[in-house]
Amino acid sequence: MKTLPSPLTALGLICLCFGVSPALAQVDGGGHNTTTYTTSTKNIYETTYVPVSQSVDQYSTEIKALLNGSTVVYDQTLTLAFADPAVQAAVQAALAALAANNADLGAPVLTAPTTSLLSSVTADADPLVTTNVSFATTLYIGPQTIMIGDNQSQLFPIPPGSQDFDTLVTSDISSLINVVTTNTYLTTQSYLLDGITAPISSVPETGSTLLLFSGSLAALGWLVRRKLPAMPQQFS
Repeated sequence: MKTLPSPLTALGLICLCFGVSPALAQVDGGGHNTTTYTTSTKNIYETTYVPVSQSVDQYSTEIKALLNGSTVVYDQTLTLAFADPAVQAAVQAALAALAANNADLGAPVLTAPTTSLLSSVTADADPLVTTNVSFATTLYIGPQTIMIGDNQSQLFPIPPGSQDFDTLVTSDISSLINVVTTNTYLTTQSYLLDGITAPISSVPETGSTLLLFSGSLAALGWLVRRKLPAMPQQFS
């Protein structure tokens, strides 16, 4: 008398004939023997801060023209560097003011320049973000519970005799942030143009000189004539 195989043995033979692994077949009858496939993700964040310094220059430039060292004939202050065309135009205007007063024109002389720190501000620049994605598959055999899903936020129990192939997608997110410190400086400069007027001449005018010379010559002739002896008169 032949003994018929049990249902569990028959299922195993069928799987073997068709080339199917028994681990892929779910078998009821008091236990579980299953294979599942899950996916999970994980994000790894890394931030790098890089200090960066930069300078901003501001200017206060005064152009001042004095007549004989005391009288102000031109004075203007601009929030620009001396080399700026607008400041150079102010220099020409100062020279013109001195020329209008018949003064000798002098070159601009820099007096008492100063540089001071106005402010210092630190702020983060927009981050430069790069992402590197990697994949890894791990076999888990029950009984145990693993974390799957978005950022491994879900519990997934694996029954005894079952297995799970979990593919972990890891994203390495790197952020490069420049911490920028901006220093603002104020440079204050004063350029002085001193014009000197020509002194009044004490030399007599030409007509007065000629008159004085003629008078002196006449006086000299009178003196000479008095000192000469009288000449005898000759009679014919």
